[in-house]
Amino acid sequence: MRRFALLLLLFLGPAGAAPQLRVQVQLPDGNQAVVGQTVPLQVDVLTDSWFTSAPQLPGLALPGVVVTPPDERAQHLTLNLDGTPFFGMRYTWRLTLRQPGEVQIPALVISAQPGNAVALLSARSQPLQLRVDWPQAAGRNLLVASDVQLSQTLGSLEGLKVGDSLVRSVTLRATDSLALLLPVTPLAEVRGLSRFVKTPQLSSPDDLSGQRIDSASYRIEHPGTFHLPAIEVQWWSSRDHRLHSAQVPAVDFSAVAAPAAAPAFSVSEDLQRLGRESRLHLSRHWLAALTLALMVGTLGYLVHRHGAWLREQWRQWRQRPPARVRYGLRPLNPTPHRTSS
Repeated sequence: MRRFALLLLLFLGPAGAAPQLRVQVQLPDGNQAVVGQTVPLQVDVLTDSWFTSAPQLPGLALPGVVVTPPDERAQHLTLNLDGTPFFGMRYTWRLTLRQPGEVQIPALVISAQPGNAVALLSARSQPLQLRVDWPQAAGRNLLVASDVQLSQTLGSLEGLKVGDSLVRSVTLRATDSLALLLPVTPLAEVRGLSRFVKTPQLSSPDDLSGQRIDSASYRIEHPGTFHLPAIEVQWWSSRDHRLHSAQVPAVDFSAVAAPAAAPAFSVSEDLQRLGRESRLHLSRHWLAALTLALMVGTLGYLVHRHGAWLREQWRQWRQRPPARVRYGLRPLNPTPHRTSS
């Protein structure tokens, strides 16, 4: 009987024990980095039971560091700690280092509610320290990444002529770097070409990469041969701690003079039309003058032929006395006229 009770206690003991919550934090790339580098900070939230809801993650702000918090996705884990199986999730912060010195990562307090827990549990991680130095290379404003790719695209180089435009686009993609920190790709000015720089396009193709696209449109001002120089971007590898460079080749192309545009009007036709209009205008002018001369001549002939008679009639009209008109008032009470019977 005593042996059975002991076995029952051993069986019920683990079932009645309170669930555990643990938090582990680490810098998988080590505790030394360089300015411009992006390093991961992994935080594991573990329990020997299960989670009834997602853990509550704290905010993190560090001087001289651009902190990118983890997204909603997490890596599921199964670990064995001290002989006990633990289950949990791994969250990753990304720390982009902007200045040299010591970065102190404080202890992180994370809350969660494992299964069988009667209340919300909290656990604290261990604080960490990160040493940041300048890259051991000439120049301090270097791009730092684990991998860099540089490529370019061009418009058609065939049949170019004065007035046409050629677009050159250069894409810079860096792994373990933020798009906002990627350097500007130099698109040089070229004599004989008018350069119009477009607004850069920044994006993040995935969680680990940043991408920047710089473009310029070159308008051809005169015929000839033109040279767009090669482009080089130097970068520091966070893997082998060495200086590297990425390049795209130069571009040579030619342009011819634009063909003469057909005139919007013909000079000879305009001169001919002007001549016809001038002749028409002169013809109308002389016709009007001839009509006026005929009218004046006719009037002069009539005056000469009948002038004496007209003058006599005018003289008689002037000497005729004006007709007299009697004006008077009628009596108010006129006397009736009597007639004899």
